[in-house]
Amino acid sequence: MRVTYAVLAMHPLSDDDRSYTRTQLEAHGATLSYKPLRINHGSVNRAEYQCDPYSRVLDYPDYRCLAFKYSPTLDALVGKVELVKDSLIDMQVQQGEIRFVSCENFRHGDSLEFRALTLLRKNRTPRDRAAVIIPESRREVLQSCI
Repeated sequence: MRVTYAVLAMHPLSDDDRSYTRTQLEAHGATLSYKPLRINHGSVNRAEYQCDPYSRVLDYPDYRCLAFKYSPTLDALVGKVELVKDSLIDMQVQQGEIRFVSCENFRHGDSLEFRALTLLRKNRTPRDRAAVIIPESRREVLQSCI
């Protein structure tokens, strides 16, 4: 059995290292749809995730992104993820151990392709502090925008 969570994944950002414009999120945000989920950041190489005991790729399709799109109402990339119900990951989301998310992407000039969504344990902080996974108790926050 699976459970679905709403996600506020990314807002337009600009800083010294990277920028993500509304135009890019509108045009390429859907590339996050049906991609894998990860815990904490690490390399694409599974073996390199072993360095941090909490960093890993979650089993696909048991843990995955569903449809994502840019929402002009929230000025953010929004969507849903699917997790195995009552799993350790599900419980960590419910308890606030996992709260933030971060998008992993690949860029070619103005083009942007999302490769995965990373669920961040509370020992990790994303650049976009408003990028969160929404526990069931607060699900109504995004329902009308997804």
